[in-house]
Amino acid sequence: MCTLTRAKARLKNSSHTLTQQDHYSDREIHVYAGDFNAHVAKELEAHITLQERSTIPSRVGDCHRRRIPSPPDAPALTNARISSQQRGRLLLRMLNTTCFLILNGRFETVDDPIPYTLQRQEESTINEYNLIAKQHFSKVKSCYVIPRPSRSLRSNSGPPTDHNPIVLHLSLPVKPNAPGASVIATTPELPPRTQFHSSKLKHPAATKLFSHALQDQAAKSESVITALRISLEQGNISPTQYADKVNTIIVSALQVTADRVLGKTEFRRQRAQKDHMTQRSQQENGNYSSNHKHIAAKQTSTQTLRNKLRQAREATAPPHIIATLGKSLAKEKHQLLKLQHQVRQKSVTDALHSSLLNHSHPTTSPHSLWDLLRRYKTDHVQSNLPTQTHDNASHDPRIWKLGPLTLDPQAWHRFRYALGHHLLKHKSSPYNEAAAHKVSALRNGSCLLTRHVLAVDG
Repeated sequence: MCTLTRAKARLKNSSHTLTQQDHYSDREIHVYAGDFNAHVAKELEAHITLQERSTIPSRVGDCHRRRIPSPPDAPALTNARISSQQRGRLLLRMLNTTCFLILNGRFETVDDPIPYTLQRQEESTINEYNLIAKQHFSKVKSCYVIPRPSRSLRSNSGPPTDHNPIVLHLSLPVKPNAPGASVIATTPELPPRTQFHSSKLKHPAATKLFSHALQDQAAKSESVITALRISLEQGNISPTQYADKVNTIIVSALQVTADRVLGKTEFRRQRAQKDHMTQRSQQENGNYSSNHKHIAAKQTSTQTLRNKLRQAREATAPPHIIATLGKSLAKEKHQLLKLQHQVRQKSVTDALHSSLLNHSHPTTSPHSLWDLLRRYKTDHVQSNLPTQTHDNASHDPRIWKLGPLTLDPQAWHRFRYALGHHLLKHKSSPYNEAAAHKVSALRNGSCLLTRHVLAVDG
């Protein structure tokens, strides 16, 4: 979603008003555009970090001495009428508070002239801006000012204004199923992700087999790629078409070879895919609340603390208040994650318990229970685990006797317990108990004698 606010900054509290309006969701793109009547030269926004400067270009500005913004430590405004330099400082403070960026002036090359937004007679300056949140800067394709010709080249039929238009190009996703959407998306939906058992390539034999199979596929595609290159050299196809077709051939060869040699892995099973689509639909519709009442209540309290912390930072509250709110928010988020983990665990144990109680009439297939356990840990990895395991038929957990097949996964742990038990002083012990008692008595006697000697010497 993208919304546009047209700004005309003539009041002292206009920057404060825009700051208070910063309540949009992170998924929504909002642009402020208009005549701010403010001069900021080319001063960078203070919220841009050193790492972000590699992706966010610097801005070209009007650096005339009369267009420099007021100093950051300038005294508070007392007059009813403020200058454009003071408005520039207010605008920069608003940008630093809301983490917004000025767009015009960031997409010029070295040889381009200064992108003036106001050209009145012989005066030229920059006092109009397009602003966007820093997190949405990657959506901006370009932003430039359409310059006016010089005064000697202007005609009477020119635009009846001394302001130059600013063109902003955004790359926005289109949702054709959204209510009121009038644009039909022409980009096809991406196919499901294809995964292969790439771990097999760790074995030299599998790697050699994969290499030979890939070479065979490449040999089959060589004539097609050669024909495409000839068509490109003759001008029958464009370079873009050539690159797309060659990329399709290469990807197809890789996928066919991987499918034959390695085998596919299923990204999500049917139930997991349905849950994933439901969750994504809820996120797209803005519904992030859980159906579980305790989790929903904890989500509400977490969001409330998050809003309080943001408001405290915007209002420049004392540091100890911000620190206290931050600790409370971290504690609330930890409790939320812990509660979500407990609910997931309970759903697994309830499913297993119900299947054990209703063994004669299972509500789900035995294989789906193992899928549930595997998805709980890995979400998509397939396994060759058996659907059932033998339980211990002995009444003594220290002795293993082959029992009937069961769906209870704890049977494996009971087998390990019986297999690793020492069986000391047990009637079915395979060890020589009498010899073990003699060795134990000799060891205890030597320990007592040593302690007596040490006591006498002491």
